[in-house]
Amino acid sequence: MIEYLKKEWGQKTINGFIDKTEANLLLLQQGTMTGVRLQKDTSIHRILITKHNYLIYRIRPRKSEIELLAFWDTRQDPKKANFD
Repeated sequence: MIEYLKKEWGQKTINGFIDKTEANLLLLQQGTMTGVRLQKDTSIHRILITKHNYLIYRIRPRKSEIELLAFWDTRQDPKKANFD
């Protein structure tokens, strides 16, 4: 994925993306934020990383885990993805 990003975005944009991702992951880990549920009865959520990228993740409370599933382009239809 990083090679693709280097080709498409450039190093400055990649560094900003990584910084924003790490900051959001820290907030999730601390439990100080949760994203928007993708469906009403699901443990799958999304948070906005940049204006064009969501992080899709699953909360697993029994295991005390947050499972990272995908990065998703905000311009794509999330109904097309299967995150189960």
